[in-house]
Amino acid sequence: MTIPSLRSLRTTQRLDTNLQPTTAAFAQPVVQQSNGDVFVPGSTPVAQAQGQPPVNPAVFPYPPGVSTPEEALARLEAMRDHWQTQPPPLNNYGAFPAAYIEMTEALLAEAARYEQAGDPAQAAAIRAMVPAFANEYFEGFAANQANMALAAGQPVPAEVMTALQNGSISVPGSWQAHFNECLNPNASVSALLGTAMNAHILYDLPRVIRDLSTTHPDPQVRAAYDVLVVDSGNPRYQQARNRFLEYGNIFGQAAGPITDALTGYFGVNEVTVANAVAGVFGVAEGGVTGAVGLLRGAAFEMALSLHLGNITPAELDAMVARYSPELAANLDIAVDNLSLLHAIHAGLIEYGLLSEHTSVEDYLTPVPAPTPDLTPVGTPPPG
Repeated sequence: MTIPSLRSLRTTQRLDTNLQPTTAAFAQPVVQQSNGDVFVPGSTPVAQAQGQPPVNPAVFPYPPGVSTPEEALARLEAMRDHWQTQPPPLNNYGAFPAAYIEMTEALLAEAARYEQAGDPAQAAAIRAMVPAFANEYFEGFAANQANMALAAGQPVPAEVMTALQNGSISVPGSWQAHFNECLNPNASVSALLGTAMNAHILYDLPRVIRDLSTTHPDPQVRAAYDVLVVDSGNPRYQQARNRFLEYGNIFGQAAGPITDALTGYFGVNEVTVANAVAGVFGVAEGGVTGAVGLLRGAAFEMALSLHLGNITPAELDAMVARYSPELAANLDIAVDNLSLLHAIHAGLIEYGLLSEHTSVEDYLTPVPAPTPDLTPVGTPPPG
């Protein structure tokens, strides 16, 4: 069967890797709310405009970073709750945190299942990933807000300013596409989710996998991730890679809660949100996963490339930034998940993020069949 290319339905606009933050929101006059907050990113009481404002973790979620999954969830919830009160388009900043909360809770539930099944090492590996992964998002978010505040003459907390000046936080080009989309008054849910997942999975995840494999203090965590940065021909690599790709199932199962969260967040039609979520996370006909499965597969290849020195973080960031509009456009015009996956697969190969020898079928996750009841008829119930 020939799968039509979604790329052929539009003209691809290449993304400049030197993206600059959009500062249109700061051109508006500062509007003071009854609680003293302002409507612009930086959310600083007007009375404090002449001095250093206190750190609002919903606006500047880094530094410091979080060290536990519970801290990560609390910070995401603060971001969601804060940005939901802001007028459009600033409320777009809270869409990804709202979805991220549901993804994190699904991962922690999976960690609990591993623990109960007698596999504490895998549970520890998941719990270690959650805060390390979230900190990458928090760093970029804080740096973006600081850059925008400075461009508008707004104050920046001293801790954040120091981190920005010494280079410990910055806005990767791959993330700038998402932050710019947040200021688009016509941004779709697909674009908001797609640009965020593109940066977080394709740029952040490979680096976090590499770092957890070498620097985490828990040896069982290092061992769990070390296997993902060894030779891809090693059977241990394939086994570990398949296990982590199975997390796409977890996100697919979280598609319902994510849809509910975003529908409630924006107060929009549930069908519109559900279609967008299904393209990114959901499981469609025939057990076809959403885009997450393919993106994670590419992330594991990039982690290996980083480990082998075949690519630098800066080069990876530029590649992911260039690919971002391709993914967002595919998500916006996709007719069904299978066609979407073929388009994403082709795009990842075109931008050097996935091996040519892979196929979409490598990432299709069948929906588990119901376990048959093999109890002989007439057998008395146990106990």
